[in-house]
Amino acid sequence: MKEHFLPYVVMLHVGTPVIVGAGILEIPKLAKSGMNGLFQMSLVGGLASVVFAYITVWLMMR
Repeated sequence: MKEHFLPYVVMLHVGTPVIVGAGILEIPKLAKSGMNGLFQMSLVGGLASVVFAYITVWLMMR
């Protein structure tokens, strides 16, 4: 592995579980709040952020 890829790999391995864990903890709270529109918007926003994060990392590693 090239040296300049190491920070990206570390960032992905450390940051991804933290973000996923925070999302898992917050989804039940949001679902129980009774705000269905907000819950759906949050899911769409979360999926969009995953897609754009993947694209960003792909562009940085090129």
